[in-house]
Amino acid sequence: MATPGRPAALALVFLLLAGCALKQPVPIGDFTEPVAQPAWKVGDEWAYRYDGASGAGTFAWRVDRKENLAGVPHYVVTAGPREIFYRVDDLGFTRETLDGKISREISPSTWRVVAFPLRVGQSWSMKYVERRPLEQETESVERRCAAEGRETVTVPAGTFAAIRIVCANALTNAWVLTLWYSPFVHLMVKDEYPLKTGGRSSRELLRFSRK
Repeated sequence: MATPGRPAALALVFLLLAGCALKQPVPIGDFTEPVAQPAWKVGDEWAYRYDGASGAGTFAWRVDRKENLAGVPHYVVTAGPREIFYRVDDLGFTRETLDGKISREISPSTWRVVAFPLRVGQSWSMKYVERRPLEQETESVERRCAAEGRETVTVPAGTFAAIRIVCANALTNAWVLTLWYSPFVHLMVKDEYPLKTGGRSSRELLRFSRK
């Protein structure tokens, strides 16, 4: 026997369920601007997956220690056999080694994909010489980056409030990097970049641990 009003009640239930399904997840780590520079700690770790024309896989960055280079304090971040050196003062990249040998080094150490304090609308430029001893190559580089806007980004580690940063070759205006920085994570949650061999690649945060 049919119950009066039942179709209407069922329709209401379906609408409520549909509304729940369409509801967007609340982003982790909402923030105010300007965003201050984070203080990394030994043991901090970020794991990513990468995917692109050159292949796919996973890797992890871990803050292993602090070490002085020419008397300047640096964070040393390990990634398998690689060690990457970032200045403590401003997280500027200085050097990368592979199995203890210098594979990449820049001078002056001005390469920063994130400039602090960070706010939307901010831009910064960098000019340096990059030396790659293992490839016997030296290159003069000019980069320009800009914090273009706030976005909500969903990656395997979750949904995060982030600032989108776009970097270009200042000499040719060619795009070189788009990165989404999350103040909550203290690092990027995602980035995209072109490959020298053609196509592009991306990296997304799988998990992270802050000490």
